[in-house]
Amino acid sequence: MSKNKGKEPGSQLRWTQPMCDMLFKMLVVEAEQGNKPSNKYKPQSLDKVAKEIGVKFNVECYASHVHNRLRTVRKEWKLIQDIRKKSGFGWDDNLKMITCDKQTYDAEVLAHPPHAPYLNKKIEQYDEMAIVVGKDMATGGFSKQWSEPSPLVENETPQNDIQNPEFEGDSNTLPKDANEASNGTSSKGRSHRKRTYAAMNEDSPFSEMTEQLKQIAVAVTALSHGLVNTNELHKIVMNVEGFEEDMLDEAFDHLVNDEKAGRAFMAKNDRMRKLWLEKFFNKTL
Repeated sequence: MSKNKGKEPGSQLRWTQPMCDMLFKMLVVEAEQGNKPSNKYKPQSLDKVAKEIGVKFNVECYASHVHNRLRTVRKEWKLIQDIRKKSGFGWDDNLKMITCDKQTYDAEVLAHPPHAPYLNKKIEQYDEMAIVVGKDMATGGFSKQWSEPSPLVENETPQNDIQNPEFEGDSNTLPKDANEASNGTSSKGRSHRKRTYAAMNEDSPFSEMTEQLKQIAVAVTALSHGLVNTNELHKIVMNVEGFEEDMLDEAFDHLVNDEKAGRAFMAKNDRMRKLWLEKFFNKTL
């Protein structure tokens, strides 16, 4: 059992993915319950989150650890928003992904290698980040696992129903959406609104299927942009059984040089990949 009393140590906490997941879920709930009145959480919320994470994972976790982690997440959020504002980049709100063509991708990664993980790839927990460190306000019902029933979920105030724009500091679209909603009219822009977190609840019987479809769409989008993940391609090629390592390495070099063939190879299943390699080696012998 972790100890969460007394003077906080100066040592850093190593955040694992399960710990980060729990952090996001609890902070979203705290926001739903009105414990994030501005851009910062109330001290008691940080204490509560730290205590429960410490008990859950049997680690020494304090409010200072949660605060430092939030600083890291804020930096990541700012980087994502800065990239989105740059010329040549698009945004897929359904996939939560910054999109760009191959030329723009190569130029950006060459100039800023740390930006690569955020390009043409789904940004995990983007919606949670928008609430925890962005400008969005929680509307309730996002997560039931870490919270007790709250009256805010059933009795939302009009302010809680307002959805802020995707970019920080941009509020030009708010009056238009509010007027259209009151008049019962529809617009093309409304189809791109963010889904309510109640609709994204993990208890939904369609959540698993929806997530699988998202992953497929991400892969298809990446392929359509002409991108080959070299590390992933190497892993796939070298894991095909029945061939010598030097032969597989030769095939990998060929697929890297021929991007079209490389993309096609990554899209094949295990059996078809093996057949492709057999044909390739027969031609080269």
